[in-house]
Amino acid sequence: MGHFIEPIIKAIHDLLDSNLPAALDAIDATYDDGIVLQDVVAIYQGRMFVFDNFPSIVIWPDASPGGEYTSQTFFNNHRIVVWIVVSGNTPVDTKRRVWRYLRAITEVLRADTTLGGAVDICHFRGHTYNSPWTSEQENSYIEDGGVVLEIRHEEDL
Repeated sequence: MGHFIEPIIKAIHDLLDSNLPAALDAIDATYDDGIVLQDVVAIYQGRMFVFDNFPSIVIWPDASPGGEYTSQTFFNNHRIVVWIVVSGNTPVDTKRRVWRYLRAITEVLRADTTLGGAVDICHFRGHTYNSPWTSEQENSYIEDGGVVLEIRHEEDL
């Protein structure tokens, strides 16, 4: 029986946990404006709301519309958004932080399009700034942005 989305979420978590600090350091080295990207304090799996733990990542399973299947194989399609939630000293500073974290997350995940062998292919589908909780936070010193991924994976049933 297949495991569907669970090992995919774990693979994204593991890749970010292992590789994001170096990506953040590399991005910091390209700027000279005093903004330093801190290592994330938490990576959450699932549909969770974060309002007090910054910077944090939420690996949000957005949709799993399914796919084709045979009596032995299921072709999974998943849409996952990797959200970064940050705080800053000013609204401008906070937005810049979001953009830089998104750059780092994108670089880490695009470097391994099979997510460590967990999927057949992981497509980068851009960035989004319309999080599920934007209307609830209403704070210009807290911002978020997401890396949108479309994933296809074949599993034996």
